[in-house]
Amino acid sequence: MGIDLEAPVTSSSEIVINAPLRQVWETHIDVEGWAGWQKAIATIERLDPGPLSDTSKFRWTTPVPESKFSPADTLSITSSVKRLEPGECVIWEGPAIGKAISIDKGVHLWTFTEKDGVTHVHTEESWEAAFLDSLKGPDYDAVAAMLGGGLDLWLQDLKARVEGSTAGN
Repeated sequence: MGIDLEAPVTSSSEIVINAPLRQVWETHIDVEGWAGWQKAIATIERLDPGPLSDTSKFRWTTPVPESKFSPADTLSITSSVKRLEPGECVIWEGPAIGKAISIDKGVHLWTFTEKDGVTHVHTEESWEAAFLDSLKGPDYDAVAAMLGGGLDLWLQDLKARVEGSTAGN
């Protein structure tokens, strides 16, 4: 199970975090805490109780800056976890709905590995939406860069949060 490699837009990114896997994993799966450390998350709410599991759902919002494709917008994303292997991977999917732009289905995979006390985090995401099917050349590159830039920011924020809390211990 992974992202849809046939989707119109896909991207991946990775980072090394100078902290044990357990700390990185626990920070990442505490979805209710995301708004406290991720600059791109405006709101977040769990739609079910208990620890994050392979049946969990959550809703979050993220601003989208003005672009060639749409005015500034806010996407409301309802994510359903499809797979969760503690300390190893988590994948969720769902629609991202805005007033000016919507993604019919986004699929987001995260994998975590630890070696020598540092954690390697790899993430990849696919987007499906009717307007994406027609993108070519610079237009495709611009949307792919938007997705890739979002993944990079999320990873940088995760790294800053975990390494910042490690430094404070």
